[in-house]
Amino acid sequence: QRRAAKIQTPALLRGSLVELDADAGIDVLLWSGGKDSLLAARALCREHGNKRRLVLLTTFDAGSRQVAHQEVQIDAICEQAESLDLPLVGCPLVPHIPYGTRLDEALRLVQRSAPAPVARVCTGDLHLEH
Repeated sequence: QRRAAKIQTPALLRGSLVELDADAGIDVLLWSGGKDSLLAARALCREHGNKRRLVLLTTFDAGSRQVAHQEVQIDAICEQAESLDLPLVGCPLVPHIPYGTRLDEALRLVQRSAPAPVARVCTGDLHLEH
């Protein structure tokens, strides 16, 4: 949690990416800390039969350390990841770097560190269409 209070670029905040299942692609779940995120995580774990293919990724304001929409602090998100026993990548957002650029940096971090490629980027926001 101390690391979450300091990072200014995407970083692993909890868990290990090298311990993920190397035999299959990795799913990255955009994690807001809300109930829809939890439902999505449960569905993905059920689909895989285990947690070893799932990484949580959360974006938050680099200044306030707050996750948008849920209005929770990044420390609370770290506690959630700990309770779920899932790795968490934190992605601090700053005004001078576009959201897409920062998210790409976080996904590249997962890709570099995980033993298998990122297969999907998932969200619990059921109202979004691709």
